[in-house]
Amino acid sequence: MSCTHCYGSHPCQYLRITCPEPRGSEIIPVAVLFHGGFWKQKWTIDNTPITSIVVDLCDLGFAVAEVEYRRRDDEGGGWPGTNLDGVEALNALPHVCQEHVSASEMCG
Repeated sequence: MSCTHCYGSHPCQYLRITCPEPRGSEIIPVAVLFHGGFWKQKWTIDNTPITSIVVDLCDLGFAVAEVEYRRRDDEGGGWPGTNLDGVEALNALPHVCQEHVSASEMCG
């Protein structure tokens, strides 16, 4: 199960959280993935090789946070905006996790 969380006002500033099946009350570790693509517009979290990694990490019991960010052709993207998006996404992650107590609440 997946859900999205915006960490900025630009349409490319969001986290996609994918959660494993709940396993009781255990704490779920979180893996954070940044897609590659040389900052080019054509590469997103939907069409880079990380999509297959998400399934594997969930099978291992991880929640996965994929970071989408502004690229060089987006308003505010490029240096340093793209890098700052990564920082903002990481800073937003604890808030997202606090907001949702369990995997089913987080992505349900």
